[in-house]
Amino acid sequence: LPSNYPSLVRFLDYANIDSICVFGHGFDGVDKPYYTDILIPRYNLLPWTFVSHNEESKTNIEAFCCQNGIRLYQMKNAASPEKIDLRIADAFRTDSVIPDI
Repeated sequence: LPSNYPSLVRFLDYANIDSICVFGHGFDGVDKPYYTDILIPRYNLLPWTFVSHNEESKTNIEAFCCQNGIRLYQMKNAASPEKIDLRIADAFRTDSVIPDI
């Protein structure tokens, strides 16, 4: 896992990332180090969209965001008949600054 970090960091250094979308990932096991070591420190202040599959995943998403200081997030229901629009910038538009905790 850590042997993948340099390649991921190089990719992220050149990527123009303005929002994060998590679709069908677990927040523990093999994925957890990528979140805690790389993605959260870099992007916790960006807007995040999570696609949930059931009530348990909603609970896990809320806990994940709370534990990791992700305050700007929304959840979409994967089972919803509505199209999931991952262009989320307008959903988070605000004129106020989010205060530090």
